[in-house]
Amino acid sequence: RFLKWHDTKTFQGYEPVDLQFKGKDVITTKWWKQMRRRGKDPKMWTQWYMRFMEDNYLFCLYPNLPMKHGFAASWNEQGEHDQGKMANKRSTPLQADWSPHCDLAPPQPVRLDFDGSKMPGPAAITKNRLPTFPPTPAPTPPPFTAAAPTDKHSADNSTVGGGVASSGRCDLVGVNFIFDGIIYHHQKVDKGGKMGGIAKMWYNILPFIIDVVNKAGGQVTNCQVRRFEFEGAHNVMCPDLSHVAHMPGDKKVFWSSYYRGTSDACFIHMVYDQIPERTGMGHGRHSQYWPRIDNLKHAAGFLSLSRATTDDMCELHKMCDRKYVATSDNRVSAVFWPRPKDAVDAFQKAQGITKPYFLAVGQRFGYKNYGILWEGIGRLRQEIRDKYMIVLVGNPPASNENSHNMQVLSLQGVDEEHLALLYSGAAAFVYPSKMEGFGMPPVEAAACGTNLILGPFHRDRMPQVFEDLAVYVTTADEMKRAMSDIFEGKRIDSKELIERASRWGSDPKHAWNEVAKDYLEYMIHGPFRKGPSGGKLCGGIAQSPLDCRFVTTDTGLKLAPATYPFVT
Repeated sequence: RFLKWHDTKTFQGYEPVDLQFKGKDVITTKWWKQMRRRGKDPKMWTQWYMRFMEDNYLFCLYPNLPMKHGFAASWNEQGEHDQGKMANKRSTPLQADWSPHCDLAPPQPVRLDFDGSKMPGPAAITKNRLPTFPPTPAPTPPPFTAAAPTDKHSADNSTVGGGVASSGRCDLVGVNFIFDGIIYHHQKVDKGGKMGGIAKMWYNILPFIIDVVNKAGGQVTNCQVRRFEFEGAHNVMCPDLSHVAHMPGDKKVFWSSYYRGTSDACFIHMVYDQIPERTGMGHGRHSQYWPRIDNLKHAAGFLSLSRATTDDMCELHKMCDRKYVATSDNRVSAVFWPRPKDAVDAFQKAQGITKPYFLAVGQRFGYKNYGILWEGIGRLRQEIRDKYMIVLVGNPPASNENSHNMQVLSLQGVDEEHLALLYSGAAAFVYPSKMEGFGMPPVEAAACGTNLILGPFHRDRMPQVFEDLAVYVTTADEMKRAMSDIFEGKRIDSKELIERASRWGSDPKHAWNEVAKDYLEYMIHGPFRKGPSGGKLCGGIAQSPLDCRFVTTDTGLKLAPATYPFVT
């Protein structure tokens, strides 16, 4: 788990230079920064592991056993403090067998803080309370293969792409799939920076596309405005899209992370939502959203992140021919799963969460409909307001958000690991939104087993996601009843919520790799609109409609095995 965490952090460009005690850098942080100033590459696994332990509320155990034995050891490597004398030797003798010395280890080992001061120990941890951490799926897809199916899942998925069989072949030599990473500029994401929802989406999808395209002989170009590289892609700087015409490729397919378009490649338009049109929120010709609306008429085809978005394309823009739209629902990150009670309790204590709480996450714009939360709080019985608190991940309450003396805690800069702890500990997650593209936070919360209080969007536009596994509210009175029901112990079984969320990502075969499959197959096969300027260079990528069909695996994508008989 540590190595997967480390791989993700390093891919994001993060360096563990923020370890401090009482507002001051610890000594290893000082060493790291000194090496960086000298132009050296710090290779300090200790610093990485300390960061990991801090993030997960864990402690290292260093037993003092006779003869310098230890319960764990490592192989020494040549480095700053050793020029090779100790290389390939074990750091300490292992205590391989139980001995009377082991019984002398205290049940409550001494815990020392960064400054050497003794820390109070927790309550004794019994065997059945030890936290368990299921493995997080690795972001790297598996080896490319077209072998015959060997298990039921492979066989069941050998008819893919909407029932089309597979030839077991894929030749993408000379094909350049050009991804416009403009979103990492708009969201000011540099290496190590905080990603918004769209940036996270492509951060999860693109590695799977890159992997299978590379193995089929093709190329993925990451067209950067702000430097943010994807491993395995051809990373180039593209301050404007005039560069697309000069990029290599007998066939070029272009799609943008945020609404740009070009006629110098087969242009596929990614559509996230129609919230500006639905709400009147700055959707005029001079708004940042206008290129999305304008490019609808120029695109050869479309990618959509939900059925609701695809429905809106038809209702609002008359783009009703769904064969030109690859619709694939958003997915939840593998980081969201029910966290152990010990870790949840420790996090809550560290954040000052002193009561059971209702949780709200993200921006609270008008269409998010949080007004009924605050009004509903005002209608609760005093004993409920006294027993619970509100935890907001985002801005503190605005002047028009009256908590009616119910305790409110606002947290900013919460990463996904800690957000999973917040979901896992919440009495209920409140998300009364009227309008979304897909609306991921409720699925994240459900993946952690958290009860849901949702709004009109999930009830009316995406009812298939939760059906009767959520409480739906549209008024302050309904909000009051939903919160009162939580107080009275009326709850949905967390196992049912976790199982439902598995359909949107916590099951690794239905995660972001499935979205990558749906989008990539459409970009290869179409069909495409030929009339618009963005459709003139489309088609002719695959020799057969049976080529380049993919199936999901537990860790990524692979070429679908050949199915016989099939017609070429």
